[in-house]
Amino acid sequence: MSYEQRHNEANGENNQDGHQDNLSWNCGAEGPTDDAAINALRRRQKLNFLTTLFLSQGVPMLLNGDEAGHSQQGNNNTYCQDNELSWINWEKADRELMELTSRLIHFRKEHPVFSRKHWFMGKPIHTRGFTDNAHFEPIDFQLPEEKFGKCWKIIWDTANPERCTAAQSAQKDCQSARSKLTASERSIIVLVSPRS
Repeated sequence: MSYEQRHNEANGENNQDGHQDNLSWNCGAEGPTDDAAINALRRRQKLNFLTTLFLSQGVPMLLNGDEAGHSQQGNNNTYCQDNELSWINWEKADRELMELTSRLIHFRKEHPVFSRKHWFMGKPIHTRGFTDNAHFEPIDFQLPEEKFGKCWKIIWDTANPERCTAAQSAQKDCQSARSKLTASERSIIVLVSPRS
């Protein structure tokens, strides 16, 4: 979220090593910035990517340091760097991001729908939870009909980290079936229908 281009100058190969297409977006500024809006967007995007990773099928593969906001200063090929580019400075680590990552891991473990043990068989899976993926502008959506759940609660919202840190078992703010919600731009909402 901080770099669009590789910054491998320290590797001594004229920035020619490592992949030249990072498939990344710097949110409007290359590298560190004091712009509060860009930093807020980067923070939300980090949480969006972590949420997508841990609530997807398959085995989550987290690169050491992603949970702490470690960017390697844009160097995408630190194989030859035994210094602050590749080391993780745990004293400067983003503790809140680490806590939110921990909550995501815990949530995944609590809900087996995210960790299928068998191949998909082409049959519908009746779950009591769904997510809305990040988009560059707000999205209005309607909750499913009652047969999928009479009441839905938002337990994770990357646009509102307070929801992410709140007790996930709280019953307040329950939305009724077929009600309409709006997901903020560049955010992910996770809703669960408590069992009756």
